[in-house]
Amino acid sequence: MTKRRNWGISIRFPGISQYACSGYFCIIILKERNINIKTIIATGLLAVSATAFAQNGQQEMKFQEEQLNLTMEWDKTFPQSDKVNHSKITFHNRYGITLAADLYIPKNTEGKLPAIAISGPFGAVKEQSSGLYAQTLAERGFLTIAFDPSFTGESGGQPRSVASPDINTEDFSAAVDYLATRDDVDAQRIGILGICGFGGFAINAATESYRPGMIRAGDLMLYGSSCVVLFYETFSSGYSYTRLGRIDNPEGLSATVGGGNVTVSFIVNKSTNKK
Repeated sequence: MTKRRNWGISIRFPGISQYACSGYFCIIILKERNINIKTIIATGLLAVSATAFAQNGQQEMKFQEEQLNLTMEWDKTFPQSDKVNHSKITFHNRYGITLAADLYIPKNTEGKLPAIAISGPFGAVKEQSSGLYAQTLAERGFLTIAFDPSFTGESGGQPRSVASPDINTEDFSAAVDYLATRDDVDAQRIGILGICGFGGFAINAATESYRPGMIRAGDLMLYGSSCVVLFYETFSSGYSYTRLGRIDNPEGLSATVGGGNVTVSFIVNKSTNKK
């Protein structure tokens, strides 16, 4: 059961304690440990339908990126494809390190594209194998970036030519953050690819919480291990979440201010496939 207040909504239903909402999101605290949210994440079978409302906008977080010395001409160890547009971009991770990347976009495409962030192997730079993977995948319809990890290549960070499991895992999460904010990327279809030793960092990034950067209205996130957050406003965030899913139809969420109740329901679809 849910009740609306004039400043937000609160939620009550079995196994979940009440927690009031702010102007941007609704927080649900699990109090029964037998509700296995991690299992829901792993199966990817969570479907959500909800209605909510929003109030005020949120000021965007700002970050001053380091000015990197980027080579703009083609300098790869492989030939440039005539099927792909190439450019250089930068983004930053939560450690404040600015990362350099090559952006590959397939030509003659429209709408939002699935995207992949690629890096590795150890000691390599984006002008080598990760760039070749990125360009080849772009030829097949993906928007891709091949990035130099922290302390390597054209990316920032000191000292140079070192590796850090925590920071290099965060590099992948930061790459996903960047891709999710692009207008030409489908934020629900973003993947990461780690080559050789960087495969481990990619696995870490995929199984741990990450900073989505831009929160979209309708996103359902897990904060920590027992806090479910339902967002009904779009804004930038520096917090880390594990993505659970999205509201079926987020259109009109912020326009539902008015009388009546707000209902949030969670439906877990159990697979009927048998092996």
